[in-house]
Amino acid sequence: MLVLAGGMGCAGPAPQPAPSSPPHAGGTLRVGFTGDPAVGAIGFTGDPTALAQFVYEDSGQITPGYLLRCCLARTPLVYPGLATSDGGTLVQPDLATAMPEVSADGKTWTLHLRSGIRYAPPYADQQVTATDIIRGAERSVRLTPDAAFFGPLQPVTGAVAFANGEATTISGLQATDPLTLVIKLDRPYGGFGILADPAWSPLPEAVVAAHDADMGVYWPSSGPYMYATYPADPQPTTAVLVRNPSWDRASDPRRAALVDRIEISNAGDPEQALAAVEAGNFDLLDFPAPADVAERYRADPGLAPRLRSGLG
Repeated sequence: MLVLAGGMGCAGPAPQPAPSSPPHAGGTLRVGFTGDPAVGAIGFTGDPTALAQFVYEDSGQITPGYLLRCCLARTPLVYPGLATSDGGTLVQPDLATAMPEVSADGKTWTLHLRSGIRYAPPYADQQVTATDIIRGAERSVRLTPDAAFFGPLQPVTGAVAFANGEATTISGLQATDPLTLVIKLDRPYGGFGILADPAWSPLPEAVVAAHDADMGVYWPSSGPYMYATYPADPQPTTAVLVRNPSWDRASDPRRAALVDRIEISNAGDPEQALAAVEAGNFDLLDFPAPADVAERYRADPGLAPRLRSGLG
């Protein structure tokens, strides 16, 4: 999700090996935000709208999707959020019960979805279906400025025609029953990782019909967290995520979801943000630690356990 030093209670790189402590469950994770999430510390602007833009990410826009991936949006497949050396590049089933079944010619993927996955309130009575995933994928293409180059759906049959307004649906996406998604491709394609992109997040019909233009503050969470208020505050000074009561840990083994609450607020410029972490005001920051700061933490046995690396 977000990267930097913080009081996570987990061991990190140190001059001498330090024993790992079990991750702390419960409590509040305080995240310091410094500006443009696309470029982190380098792009700090102090723009008061930047926090809202970061928190209310939308699968229909080109975005890193940090909060969608970790907290608010499940996808057919998912990366496990680990360092590469720990298997972080090995895509895993998420909403799907298993990896896609591939046809003999390599041009059709079939996924079977988990039963009983429901959205957060106020859509808690609705199960996530294959049609919801298609709806989210089509919306992502429809809202992308240059959809012909939209990687997560570009190999899907009919995606470019849909993007160009030549079709009313993406012909290569089919829901053969509520829990079966069939994806037809223009050519054999081995990159299952496209199905882990937030562009494939499911969306119920009602929220798209009513809130297509302001989806961010009305996001229908399928992940372990949801906004503390619905709709969310469009101009937050602190954005708050709380547990989604519809989420079931047994159906989502990929997300640890340890904390009960996540608070995201402005930490000032990068220098101020680093000082705030060391003062104990934040647990994480939204940009990578500068090399000199990382080295200082590694060299100090008191600070080394607060340096995390390889977060997904």
